[in-house]
Amino acid sequence: MLQIIDAFRKHPLFYVTIKKSTNDDLPGKWYYLLENSHKVILFLINNFISCIMALRIVLLERPFMIVTNGAELAFIPMCYFAKLLGTRIVFIESYCRVTVKSNSGRLIYPISDLFLVQWEELAKVYGYKAKCWGSVF
Repeated sequence: MLQIIDAFRKHPLFYVTIKKSTNDDLPGKWYYLLENSHKVILFLINNFISCIMALRIVLLERPFMIVTNGAELAFIPMCYFAKLLGTRIVFIESYCRVTVKSNSGRLIYPISDLFLVQWEELAKVYGYKAKCWGSVF
C-alpha cells in the first residue's frame, strides 16, 4: 500500500495498521496501531479489541474514503462500520491473487465503491464490480 501513497499526498490521510517494525517508515507518522496475534485465544481476543478500536477510529476520524487490501481481520469490520457512515470503500486485491478470490475480497466486495484486481482472470471470477487496472504497484 505504501507504493501508491503518492496518489494521496495532497489529501489529509491517516493509517490503520498492525504493530510491526516497519511502522517507522509510514509517511506523515499519523497512524493507529492494532494488535495482531496468531495464537488462537490471543487472536480472538485481539480481534475483538481491534473491532472495537476500528469502530472508535471510524467514529473519531469520519474518513471520506478507505483504501485497503483488507489483509487483517479487523479491517473488514472497519470498512463495514465506515460504510454505514457513508464512507467510500476502495479495495485493492493482492497481486498474488490471479484466479482465486481472497477471503477479504469476498467480504468487502459487496460494500466496495471501487474494487480493483490486478489480473483480468480474477476480474471475471469476481464479476461486474471488479475492475482490472493492471498492476497497481
